[in-house]
Amino acid sequence: MKNEFWDETNDEIFDYLVMDNEYAKKQRELERATYEKLMKLDYDKYFTDVLVKEQPYYRCGMSNEEIVREIEYINNNLVAFYDGIYEPLWKQALK
Repeated sequence: MKNEFWDETNDEIFDYLVMDNEYAKKQRELERATYEKLMKLDYDKYFTDVLVKEQPYYRCGMSNEEIVREIEYINNNLVAFYDGIYEPLWKQALK
């Protein structure tokens, strides 16, 4: 006899909760891979965005890693930026 509060949806949920570990592990790996792929797309899109090219640290031909370093540097040196004495890392390296 079935409980009146238990339907097919509950059966599916129950099956999902008690499924074997190997299947769950594969599902998590698939979800993680999909998430990482989407994050990479967003990450690459950010670095090609027009807004990055308008930043004071930007120069043509910068790699994503250089942009990340410059973002960290400018965030740690906002006082210098507001005082007008900020100089990007790449420009300091030219001296």
